[in-house]
Amino acid sequence: MSSPGGWLRGVIKEVPSGDTLIIMGQVKGGPPPEKRITLSSLVAPKLGRRDGSSRDEPFAWQSREFLRKKTIGQPCVFRIDYKVEGIAREFGSVFIGQSNPPENVAFSVVAAGWAKVRGGHQQSPFIEELDRLQEQAIENQVGMHTKDPEMLTASVRDLPCAENGQGLDAMELLSTMGKGKPLPAIVEQVLNGTTLRVLLLPSFHTSTVMVCGLQSPSMGRRDPGNPEAEPTPEPFAREAKHFAECRILNREVRVVLEGVDKYNNLFGTVKFVVNDEPVDFGEQIVAVGLAKVVDWSLAMMTTGATRLREGERAAKQARAAIWHDYVPPPTANTKVAGEYKGKVLEVISGDMVVVKDPNGTEHKISLASIRAPRMGRRDDKPEPYAVEAKDFVRRNIIGREVHVKMEYDRKIGAPAGKPGAEEQKDAAQQIMHFGSITFQDAGQDGQIKTKNIAEMLVERGLAVTQSHRGDDERSVYYDSGREPRQEVEEGRAGEPRQGAPSPLQRRQHRRRPEEREAVPALLPAGGPAGGGCGLCAQRPQVQAPHSEGGSADRVLAQRRQDAEPSPRGEPGPWERPRRRGALRAGGVCVRPREPHAARRGGSD
Repeated sequence: MSSPGGWLRGVIKEVPSGDTLIIMGQVKGGPPPEKRITLSSLVAPKLGRRDGSSRDEPFAWQSREFLRKKTIGQPCVFRIDYKVEGIAREFGSVFIGQSNPPENVAFSVVAAGWAKVRGGHQQSPFIEELDRLQEQAIENQVGMHTKDPEMLTASVRDLPCAENGQGLDAMELLSTMGKGKPLPAIVEQVLNGTTLRVLLLPSFHTSTVMVCGLQSPSMGRRDPGNPEAEPTPEPFAREAKHFAECRILNREVRVVLEGVDKYNNLFGTVKFVVNDEPVDFGEQIVAVGLAKVVDWSLAMMTTGATRLREGERAAKQARAAIWHDYVPPPTANTKVAGEYKGKVLEVISGDMVVVKDPNGTEHKISLASIRAPRMGRRDDKPEPYAVEAKDFVRRNIIGREVHVKMEYDRKIGAPAGKPGAEEQKDAAQQIMHFGSITFQDAGQDGQIKTKNIAEMLVERGLAVTQSHRGDDERSVYYDSGREPRQEVEEGRAGEPRQGAPSPLQRRQHRRRPEEREAVPALLPAGGPAGGGCGLCAQRPQVQAPHSEGGSADRVLAQRRQDAEPSPRGEPGPWERPRRRGALRAGGVCVRPREPHAARRGGSD
């Protein structure tokens, strides 16, 4: 911080009032030293207390704002002119800017009329120039020397007083402004890396704002039994606080409201401007390892949660700051990378499909981070809405070109209770591949949009978002699906009540209009009229929506051509349904065929 000739170098970190600056030195392996400097021979109006118990002196706010906007974050050169031991203050001269000579901050404040020059036996070395600038400001009636009645009336802020019931009601503010709406504010204090004391504009309410989705190390709390003892900060707490102070303290920010807790604290995303571009403060502090993601507040976020998780994952891999001794816990999930385009051949269930990649290889993909109702096996009945979830996926992506982004693999062990399960555990383990599937489709306005089939299922109540442990891998779209899930849980859209049966179990009753007309034409001449099931007819080959041929569940046109009939005249392997009552394309129900005589009670 020192420099030859008694001059010191630093950066202006905070502006408490119109005549006082807090300057910090250069960073060398931790938070640097600081000095509180009052501009020599100047006195500015005093600000009122935050709680509204005392009012501003006239033009106190305007004076502070002038100095804050001019100097905050600026590198400077300063010198201590004199000290007043009785009030433990240091008075000095501060210069900013790269010009030659640099700008004297005291000159600028006095010339703008936002501070007065005072006498005394201890004076600034530039007192004569200060007196001249003050006389000029009075003559020009600028700043606090104005005679304008409107400016004089507006010179004192109308601060809300908490004691009179005028304190901020955070819940009312959230309901009035709306979730996800930005609110202008000035950061007045940094309590820790992700807890801020802000002044909301233009109401001048003071509120505590938590950076949504993140938590940084605590600066500690005072011991009630020993209030004089300094609290003990957690590791990296000072570094996190310093990181926040260097970027947003005394800066104008936008707080995107996300939620409120029971202590009347606001949760939001904090954005500030760098080179005329908005920057998310939360993304910055989590990327350097000075904050961690917490699910209980991350659930409030409408956007940006995925980027916070990606930043935390990068910090863990780099073992930065609080993750310096991070060791990945053992887990069945393994992060995988890879993206490709392919065609959906089969829909196994609402959250599992088969995709054929450009090389002709088929992959069984489970949708990452969601769970759809199970279809059931053999004699097990499908879970409620399992058929609807599967049918929804079929109607949207069967036969279509999709983009697959692999997310993670999961090992599934051998079933418990079987003989020799422990010895054969490794051999019996299966690996499930989880990924995100998106596709291009025309919206209601006719524009082509990218849709995520997993998000579509969650939004319609046909699937739920899975809960992951803190270190588990998950879909990159995981947090974007949490809000639709909350809406579904509140409205119970699509998802049945506990124990309630599914109202729809047969796909033929959910045929689209274009299928209803096509199905009767595909039935054999002896089949029932009106689109019923052809129980005694040979299974027709139905053209499925978005497919080249075969059933809607699987594109099997080529396989059917290659399949040879059974020597006994029984259906071929691709003609036999998987189970009694299996449903196929176009709403046609194919069941195991029985002789006419068996159904009619006579001979064939």
